[in-house]
Amino acid sequence: MLVVSAMMSCGVTAREIQVEFEIPVFDTADYNKPYVAIWLELPKVNETLLLWHLKSAKDDKWLPDIRRWWRKLGRYGDPVDGVTGATRGPGGYHEVFNVDAEGSSTLLIEVVREDGGRSLLKQRVDLSGEAQQFILPADKEIGETKITLGEI
Repeated sequence: MLVVSAMMSCGVTAREIQVEFEIPVFDTADYNKPYVAIWLELPKVNETLLLWHLKSAKDDKWLPDIRRWWRKLGRYGDPVDGVTGATRGPGGYHEVFNVDAEGSSTLLIEVVREDGGRSLLKQRVDLSGEAQQFILPADKEIGETKITLGEI
């Protein structure tokens, strides 16, 4: 309650971003769970919201394979300890993020699998406007993705 009232008194509007996506099943003997990165590219700063990988971000030599995320955030030592987790296998996922930002931004989702392919989904969003919903079509490494924005 204190955080919400403090944000309201400062004029900062927190936004909730929900991302629902599916990691598809592949019929291969050498299946490797994918690396997944979800982040916002804002006009002045970029922010990692989720990062699934194998080891600690500091020691994981495969992180550069998440090419767009790596070029924008990873190689600069983006602090990701609070948003990282282990890779996960096929299935449906629902992630919720609280973001303190306003204005126009791009939400990106990058999925990369060893001996597999790479998918990069991008969606322009307005973090200061009304509730929004977007459906992004499936790509090689990710199923159909639903993005929902709402004010907290």
